[in-house]
Amino acid sequence: MAEPILRRAIVEDVPEIRALVQRAYARWLGVTPRPPKPLAADYDRAFGAHRFDVLVHKGELVALIETVAEGRELLIVNVAVDPGRQREGWGCA
Repeated sequence: MAEPILRRAIVEDVPEIRALVQRAYARWLGVTPRPPKPLAADYDRAFGAHRFDVLVHKGELVALIETVAEGRELLIVNVAVDPGRQREGWGCA
C-alpha cells in the first residue's frame, strides 16, 4: 500500500488546492447565513502570503492545512479534507 506524503505545497498545486477547498466547503452553502470564508479566498494571493502543506495519497490531494506566522505564533487559517476521503483517519497520528 502506498504511503501518504505530507509536503509543502508548490505554486503548481494552487488549482488543486482551490478545487479541494470548493469541494470541502460546498456542503455549507445555503446552510450558513453567508458562504464560508475559504470559498471566497484568493488562493493565488494566499499562496504568496501563507504556508500550505498538503497530504497526497496515490497522486491525489487528500487534505491541506493553511497557516500563517503571526509573531511567535502560528495561526491555522484553513484545514480541508476532500469530502470523499473524510472519516478515513487522515487527521490521526
